[in-house]
Amino acid sequence: DVSHWVEQVDLSESMPKVDGRLREDIFFELAEPLMKKTRDYFDILNDEAGLVEAELSSAHRAFAQAALHPLILRAPFVYRTYTKPLGYAGDYQMVNQIMGDPRQGPSTYFQIVNVAFLATAVARAHRNRIDILVQFLSRMADTARAQGRPFRVLNVGCGPAIEVQRFITTYADPAWLHFELLDFSEEALTWSSERLNSINNGLTNKAVFQFQRDSVHQLIKRRIAADTAQAREFDVVYCAGLFDYLSDKVCAKLMQHFTARIRHGGTMLVTNVHLDNPEKSTMEHVLEWYLIYRDQAKMASLLPLGTTDHKLWVDATGVNVFAEVTVT
Repeated sequence: DVSHWVEQVDLSESMPKVDGRLREDIFFELAEPLMKKTRDYFDILNDEAGLVEAELSSAHRAFAQAALHPLILRAPFVYRTYTKPLGYAGDYQMVNQIMGDPRQGPSTYFQIVNVAFLATAVARAHRNRIDILVQFLSRMADTARAQGRPFRVLNVGCGPAIEVQRFITTYADPAWLHFELLDFSEEALTWSSERLNSINNGLTNKAVFQFQRDSVHQLIKRRIAADTAQAREFDVVYCAGLFDYLSDKVCAKLMQHFTARIRHGGTMLVTNVHLDNPEKSTMEHVLEWYLIYRDQAKMASLLPLGTTDHKLWVDATGVNVFAEVTVT
């Protein structure tokens, strides 16, 4: 009923529009009560789905999707999250959708659906994570610059590298910045390299970028000996997003690899979606979006032996858990 009612809004010639879309203030005046009701319904779905026994979960997912997909699947973020066109969740374009204009979709109704899903806890947490990463990079870069040396960073699982885009456009002197960005997706690397090089070309003092296609499984196979060029070469190694999809064993080995490549006094930062994600059941039952959740205690248990100088915290959204380790 709501979709048909909103469709009449699109057809009305009396409603103020800009470039074929409902004017922004009118859109949100219309959308807010509908989004609130959507959140209420999904809270109920989360509660009910959490009670479903394991042997019945596949039937519950099928029922939920059959009932809801006709009403939500034409919203671009919902569609990409569910269909996973690159074969996996959390791809670089999903991140771009989370960070971009939420009003996407073929009609006002599906734009409302899109905005509603991009207002969920995980999406808000991702946007907050980007802000935290920019602040972190700025703080670490200032430390390196104060010591009179370039700031060298390895970003593993870089995706669209939105935090790097923001950072290089706001940092006082990008010429001090050296980034190595690694991803297993050639498509993601092509997109991020084109975007970052375009931004960099517009700067008077340019940062240095290297782009490398590699997988985490290849990384952890490589032993970094103390006398190799790769040992202790970075001020910072960070990984924001991959741990949500990797086993404890792989995460632990990755962090061993990261710390071997960080100079003494440098920092490793890794993130994970928190165990207390309030929308876990909706993500799984409606979108087939599965994450491996961890809390501070679990993250601490995966840190390399001997890493005593570390901080673990949860951000303001309650959905991001961070582990920050100083390599001594």
